[in-house]
Amino acid sequence: MASQTKSAGLGQSIARGGDTHWINPTRIYISNNSYAAGVLTIGQETHWLRARTFGFTIPAGATINGIRAQIEKKAGDVDMMDESVKILRAGVVTGDEKKSGADWPLSDAYTTYGGSTDKWGKTWTVAQINATNFGVNIAATLTAGEFPVSAFVDHIKITVYYTPPPPTLNTKINISDSFKEVTNIYIRDGTPGLDWKPVVKVQINIGDAWKTIFG
Repeated sequence: MASQTKSAGLGQSIARGGDTHWINPTRIYISNNSYAAGVLTIGQETHWLRARTFGFTIPAGATINGIRAQIEKKAGDVDMMDESVKILRAGVVTGDEKKSGADWPLSDAYTTYGGSTDKWGKTWTVAQINATNFGVNIAATLTAGEFPVSAFVDHIKITVYYTPPPPTLNTKINISDSFKEVTNIYIRDGTPGLDWKPVVKVQINIGDAWKTIFG
């Protein structure tokens, strides 16, 4: 199984019925102790902190096996928790709820959501993964406490696990001491008037085992 890991290229604060927007949402691109922040009092929740524009280059024809999001976060005090963590596909919040039931740490740490065989309850095309409107959303909530507490996010990255497409096998022929790749092969049985038929696969026997050399 192959994989690609990319960091967010765009951070946004997106309204979702919460109580407060994120300050400096573009500070999630690298892990550098510069934070997107949301300030909450007890019972409040943030809007979405949306990470998108990851710049994946999954090859056409690949099969998507799983998605892992890693969010480096911390809280200014105890009782800060995930309100919601969901995937973004084609610009739409969708899929399984992935929020953790644990308090946010009080120092920077990555929390992992999903994994190598977890598709967040959806099926995926390569185009959807490579699109700029693919990403992940997180919202925080403060469950207790007497004073305002800040939620901080330093970095968001996603790893996509996939099975590469099968290789295209072609054969070569020698023309004037230069090998030329054959991209199409046609055959006919010699009967007058019959059309040439395309060959979709050619195999040769090597050591009592058939090996595909074309197709």
